[in-house]
Amino acid sequence: MKIIGFWCFLIISISSFADEPRVQAECKFGYKEYHLNKTKIQLCPNEDGSYKVDATAVGGNYHTCWWPLTLSKKSEGFSASEGDCTLNVIFGEGKLSAQFTGQCRDSCGMRASFNSGDFVEKLATGASNKKTLDTGTATQPPAIQLWTGNKLLAGDIAACALKTEEILNYLGFTSISKSVYPTETYFYANFVGNRAGIHCTNIAGQTFVYGSVAGTDVKTVELLRNRIFGKF
Repeated sequence: MKIIGFWCFLIISISSFADEPRVQAECKFGYKEYHLNKTKIQLCPNEDGSYKVDATAVGGNYHTCWWPLTLSKKSEGFSASEGDCTLNVIFGEGKLSAQFTGQCRDSCGMRASFNSGDFVEKLATGASNKKTLDTGTATQPPAIQLWTGNKLLAGDIAACALKTEEILNYLGFTSISKSVYPTETYFYANFVGNRAGIHCTNIAGQTFVYGSVAGTDVKTVELLRNRIFGKF
C-alpha cells in the first residue's frame, strides 16, 4: 500500500508541474502583468482583441491556484467565466480593476483565494519614478515610442469614422472618445498602457485617415499601428 501511495503521489506531482502558467513564456507581444496582494494576473493580447490570461493566487503554506482563461470584450471592459466563477476586468492607466465573483474559491483549495480590487501593473523593465536609496537619484522612465500611419479612403468622413470605431472596438481598445466637427472627426483610445489617436478628414476632395500609436514597448506600438491601418 505504501508503494502504491508513493506512485500515486508521484503521478499527481508530475501532473501538477505539467500544468502551469505559460502566458508570459508564450506571449510574442504586449505582455502585461498586474499584482494585488497575493493575486497575480498575467495577460497577452490575441489577434481578435481578446486576452489570454493566467490568474494565480498564493495562500497559507504556499497553497497555490491557477486559472487559465480568455477575457472577451463586453459592453464595458472584459469578462471571462468558467463554472460558477466570473472575472470582470476594466483597464486603466497602469492598473486594472478586477472583480472575481461567484464560487471562484472552489478552484483554489483550502488556503488560497483570488483577490478583487485595483491591480497595479508591474513594469517589465523594473522602472520606477521613486528615488533610489543608494544614489538619491530618480531612475529614468522608459522612452515613449510613436508610430504613425495613413491611408486614402473611398468613402466620406462619416464612413471613415464608422470604420475607425469598428476597428478600435474589434481590436480591444478601451476608453474610446470621439469628437465630430463639420469637416473632420477625431478618435482617441487606450490599449493596455498604449494610446492611439485617429483623424478622419478631407483633403483636396478625398477622404484621408491618419493617426498614431504611442507607448513604451516598440514592438507592441508597431503592431498596434499595423493592425489599425491594415483594417482600413
